Formats: sequence, structure tokens, C-alpha cells
Amino acid sequence: MIASACLQRTFKEGQLWFDDTHGELRWTVGSTVPLIAEASKALPGPLVYLHLS
Repeated sequence: MIASACLQRTFKEGQLWFDDTHGELRWTVGSTVPLIAEASKALPGPLVYLHLS
């Protein structure tokens, strides 16, 4: 079993923690926002070349 490290950051606006698959953003004043990693998405080739040219 591979264990992923959970990273946590604290800011004056709130706290953020995450690992390889999900996380959570807790605002100091306000709501909590769940975070989920999306599947890898590749950019279409022409879009990449247009951006880099």
C-alpha cells in the first residue's frame, strides 16, 4: 500500500489541505470547499502550438 502525504497550508484567509486525490479549503470567515483531483486532461495539439507561437 502506498500512502500519500497530506499537505497543509495555513493563511490568514483560511486553511488548505490536500493529498493526491482530494482536499479541502476552509475559509476563516465563510464556508468549506471540498476539492477533488480531476482526471488528467491533455490539451489539443493545435491549441498548444497556437499558445507557444
